[in-house]
Amino acid sequence: MKHKIKKYTEKTPMTCSKKILLASYICGITLTLITIIGCFSGYDTTAIGMITGIAYGEISVSNAFYYNKAKHENAIKIAFDCMKKMPDKINDNTDIASLINAIKN
Repeated sequence: MKHKIKKYTEKTPMTCSKKILLASYICGITLTLITIIGCFSGYDTTAIGMITGIAYGEISVSNAFYYNKAKHENAIKIAFDCMKKMPDKINDNTDIASLINAIKN
């Protein structure tokens, strides 16, 4: 199996989970700026401040989802790399599922 070397000019499409993460960050930063500007302008920003707090809660949830998803995807990659790099240390009875479960935990 040959690995393809990517050029720096080649663009890979952004995954859906990264789009969700980016939208969460943009929403949180925008609401924070609106709250700060409104506060310095003398407006009552209680309602928008509460919405901003909720937006940061959503950012926390999207971060947790993204990193949990990445952990599971990388566990599979690590297990396959272990099987390729250390075939003499892994006996014939070891299967890929047990390696993945060992890496996840």
